[in-house]
Amino acid sequence: MQHWEELFLIAKKFQYFLVFSIWLGLITIWKISSSGHWMEGGCVEVVDGDTIILETSQGSKRVRLMYIDAPESKQKSFRKTKYSKDFFRIGRHSTVALKEMIENKTVRVFYRNKDRYGRFLGEVFLGGQSINLRMIRKGQAVIYWFTKFETSYQRSTYMEALNYAQRHRQGIWRVGNFYDPYKWRKKFK
Repeated sequence: MQHWEELFLIAKKFQYFLVFSIWLGLITIWKISSSGHWMEGGCVEVVDGDTIILETSQGSKRVRLMYIDAPESKQKSFRKTKYSKDFFRIGRHSTVALKEMIENKTVRVFYRNKDRYGRFLGEVFLGGQSINLRMIRKGQAVIYWFTKFETSYQRSTYMEALNYAQRHRQGIWRVGNFYDPYKWRKKFK
């Protein structure tokens, strides 16, 4: 008889955990959806690895991909291989990667506000998948230093993507001495 009571208590605890998890998820979704806006349009130009131009029903919109910092267009990094030493154009590489993902495709952007340059700060989605997160996972960008994530789940998702890219030496992590884009801008711009 005691065995059934233990199973009952475990099931009850699981039920509480499940209800709490669903409640927390709904609060998160409500918080995110109530504090922003959506726009949809065709990506007509990829300016660099973290900025695009959308053509929407209200005209052209310049969008800065939120949470990420891609290498600058002119940014290079020294790469030493078994056979040669050269400069790898990581900024160009990041731009091309974003073009291959979304240029001339219809995307949705979730945004809250604009940055000091008048660009919409947003998370770009293609087919329900976050392009911002995909750029991190493919090693084409890093997490922007001053990012304030909405939830701890979102933060951990981006950190997992960054760790994956580093572990598997994706994109910029293949280069030996990669300069963080923020530090590069401070030093060379």
